[in-house]
Amino acid sequence: AQTRKFRVEEGCDAVMVLERAMDSFPPTLSGADLSAVASGALMRGLKRVCARIEEAACSINVEKGVDSNSETAVDIDDVMESWSNEQLQPTMSVEDFVDAAKEIVPSISKQDLDKFEKLQRQFSSGQY
Repeated sequence: AQTRKFRVEEGCDAVMVLERAMDSFPPTLSGADLSAVASGALMRGLKRVCARIEEAACSINVEKGVDSNSETAVDIDDVMESWSNEQLQPTMSVEDFVDAAKEIVPSISKQDLDKFEKLQRQFSSGQY
């Protein structure tokens, strides 16, 4: 649910990106862990947008021959105001999700997962 409004890389849909990324996720990630992965992927996309904004401001100032510390310099606010919402919206890739997952320490241990799977087998087979 957290990723349904994410914009993903060109030529892919969100389901495809997430399915490809999930192949690399540890099996012990909980729902909260997956939420943290989505937040981490979004942060990576936002950092790219911020870097592009800063680059655009620097480029404009260089083209104008203006020092970036001068009062007439273009700053990031000026660039952001001139950009469309689409330009400001981050785009996430499979790598964003994979890299974010690498930074998460799973909240469920392998032993806990084994216990949950044993309980699932026990109760799904009708053996109470």
